[in-house]
Amino acid sequence: MRSAARRICSMEGTPSPDLISSKLYVPPAQTLCIARGIWYSSRLLPEVLENCCPTMKRIALLSLLVFTVPLASYAAEPDLERGKELYFLCSTCHGPAGEGNALLNTPAAGKQDTWYVERQLINYRANLRGYWDPLEDIYGNQMRNFAIAQVPDEQAIIDMAAYMHSLEAPTLPVTVEGDPEEGRKIYEETCIACHGPNGEGSTLLGSPRISNQFDWYLLRQLDDFLSGARGQQRDDIFGTQMRYMAQVLDTEQKRKDVISYIASFKYTEQPD
Repeated sequence: MRSAARRICSMEGTPSPDLISSKLYVPPAQTLCIARGIWYSSRLLPEVLENCCPTMKRIALLSLLVFTVPLASYAAEPDLERGKELYFLCSTCHGPAGEGNALLNTPAAGKQDTWYVERQLINYRANLRGYWDPLEDIYGNQMRNFAIAQVPDEQAIIDMAAYMHSLEAPTLPVTVEGDPEEGRKIYEETCIACHGPNGEGSTLLGSPRISNQFDWYLLRQLDDFLSGARGQQRDDIFGTQMRYMAQVLDTEQKRKDVISYIASFKYTEQPD
C-alpha cells in the first residue's frame, strides 16, 4: 500500500497516476460486459422495465454495457475488525450504528452496499465528488476532505465499506411532505429500472440502494444533481448519468413526491 502522505488525487480534479495505477480504480467504460447484460435482462429487467418510459428503457439497457465490477474484487478480503476500528472516526458523524445524524446533515451508512461505499470514497479522493463547487456542495466538500486526510490506504476503504454493510439497515423518520401515490407513478416511470422496485439498487447497473436512507438527504442529492453541484465531473460516469435523469424531476413537488414514495420502502436484498 502506498504511503498516506502520497495523495491519491491531484488538485486539478483529474485522477492522478497514483489513482489510475491503484487496484481500486476502474476507468470509465473499461470494457463491455455483454454476458452480464444478457443474464440480467433475462431475469429481472423485463419486469422492472414494463412500465418505464422509452427513454428510461434505452438508458437502462445501455447501462448494461458498462462493466461495473465491485471494487473489492481487486484487492484483499475485507477485515471487519479493522473496519470497525477505522469506522470509529466515521461514527462521530454517521453514528455508531450507521444511523446517520440529521443535526449534522450526515446520511445513514448502515447496510449500504460495499461496492457503492468504495466507489464514493474513491470518488471523493479522486476529486470526482465534493470538488466541483465547494460552496454549492458544502457537505460533499467536507466529506472529500475527510476521505483524503483520514482514510489511510486502499485496504482501509475495503474494510470500512464491509463494516458499514454489516450494520443493520436503519428505520428513519419521514420528514419530506409529498404525495406517495404521485411519487409511485414517477418512480415506476423514471427510477425503477436502475434502483429496483424496492429501492434495493443494482450492482450490475452501478445503482445504489436508496431505501433506508434519510428522505431529506435523498432530496438534497436530487437538488445537487439538478444544480450541478454533483455529477459535473466527466469521469464520474454514474454521477453524470444521474444528473441527466434528475432533469425529469424538474419541480420541487415532483422531487418531494418521489422521495415520499421511496420513504415507504422496506429493506430488501438485491436478487441473486
